[in-house]
Amino acid sequence: MSDFESMEYDSEMSEMNMDTASDLEDEMLNPGPWFPVFDTEEFDMPEMQEFRGNRLGPVDVRPDDKPHELFLSMVTDPENVDNNVVDLLVKETNRYAEDRKAVGNLKPRSRLHMWRPVNNEEMKAFLGLLLLMEIIQKPTLASYWETQDKLWLRRTPSFRSVMTRDRFLAILSNLHINNNQTALPRDHPQYDPMHKVRPAIDVYHDNIFKKNRFKIKVIFIRNLFYLRLGRDICVDERIVGFKGRHNIVQYISKKKSHQWGAKLWVLSESDTGYTEQVQLYFGRRNRQQPYPNGVGYSVVTELVEPHYNKFHHVTTDSLFTSPKLTHDLLGNDTYSTGTVLAGRKGMPLSFKTLKTPKGTVNAKKQGNILAIHWSDRRQVRFLTSSDHCRLETASNSKGKEKVAPGVVHTYNENMGGVDLGDQLLSVYDPDIRSVKLWKKILVNLLLTACVNAYICHKRSFLLGRKLTHLQFQQEIVTGLVGDHTFQRRVLDRNGEDDTVLLAETAQDLQTQLNAFNDYCKAWHLKGKLSKLKS
Repeated sequence: MSDFESMEYDSEMSEMNMDTASDLEDEMLNPGPWFPVFDTEEFDMPEMQEFRGNRLGPVDVRPDDKPHELFLSMVTDPENVDNNVVDLLVKETNRYAEDRKAVGNLKPRSRLHMWRPVNNEEMKAFLGLLLLMEIIQKPTLASYWETQDKLWLRRTPSFRSVMTRDRFLAILSNLHINNNQTALPRDHPQYDPMHKVRPAIDVYHDNIFKKNRFKIKVIFIRNLFYLRLGRDICVDERIVGFKGRHNIVQYISKKKSHQWGAKLWVLSESDTGYTEQVQLYFGRRNRQQPYPNGVGYSVVTELVEPHYNKFHHVTTDSLFTSPKLTHDLLGNDTYSTGTVLAGRKGMPLSFKTLKTPKGTVNAKKQGNILAIHWSDRRQVRFLTSSDHCRLETASNSKGKEKVAPGVVHTYNENMGGVDLGDQLLSVYDPDIRSVKLWKKILVNLLLTACVNAYICHKRSFLLGRKLTHLQFQQEIVTGLVGDHTFQRRVLDRNGEDDTVLLAETAQDLQTQLNAFNDYCKAWHLKGKLSKLKS
């Protein structure tokens, strides 16, 4: 939603502040009537207060920090460095594999027969290969390990040097991050639809949000390295694509990339697309408490609450905006701007039926917030506590000059933060096909950590040469894989074990592969000679 023409016109909620505490309470309880603004060109809103945020940009990023270290910091609890996603994956993956083996009933060709516990180094290498699949796109997972001579043009020997195909698929099939035995049944009052991925979501869970486990689900970037937000932030939805069966899957027809999937509420920085907070939406069926002011109001207030009293400026679309939300945010020293539905509770009644010629502006004021009706190709309404309704000329996303009220330009400038983050996520998104929704969400969280690490790297003032997004992603993969290699088990003609080391490091892969091919050819020739002699 970066441009006015492509704005969403259907949505939800908003509210404001006053000069003294008593006046503020009275206004919030009874905001009063809407008064018309007769001269929209001369009318001015109160001047915005100075932003109270601390030094902006990345915090604690040093010049010698490597990309994979930035990434790992994004998946580590800052209060307990031993609590990180990698260690959780190692612990629970091994537990789940052993539980499956203990149950028995394994198929004869099951990979679990050869299962050995995964360790921290191997799990990092697994994640490195998973992220490498974002860069090197192939139709199937097995195709990354292809060795046929006729397919030599599209071979990827680096995958075979790090891990065998069966080992990778075995880890992927047993991948877990929580103990299944602690899951509550669906009819339990505290049932958690995302129990399987809860530890990853809660790694950075601030104590302030532990009052209600179904409210702020993710403060995903509370880490060793993080970004201090600028004044302009935005709240919007994000979809994790999934077409399988799950009771939290949503269908959103207006989404072009993914119409089916799990919905995330996201708070991002408008300029960079940095994902500050994420909240997973469980749908109406899994709702633990009613929302007296609507879902949109609750989502915005919960996500923005940690940033109150700093005079941030929050941009929302009509799914969230309402007069009450705008008043309440302003009462907590937070400005807001957003599109709003004409039928939203508290909106001027005349806006429901008002239709004016193209280029016409109508405005009404209630306390310190302004409701604006703007006629362009459609009749659009805005609520703002910071902007004005004077006509201004500015360039849109296509470079064309456009005349519109100042609030329209402000909205178009600042509403695209979540969409920018989505674009960065989609550039290197691995096509991991799974019938398990929680695995898709886990991969999305890991990608979010990668993107946030890249934004911190890009915004750092201390670093000299800045890497491109592709180079940064490649450095993460290289750092995670490191020198991890494997040994392949080879049987000689007498059936005895004759293990050959394929690669000592990822760098000498081709040399070792050539040696292995010569080794196989020698045995082939030896077999032919023995037949001739006989």
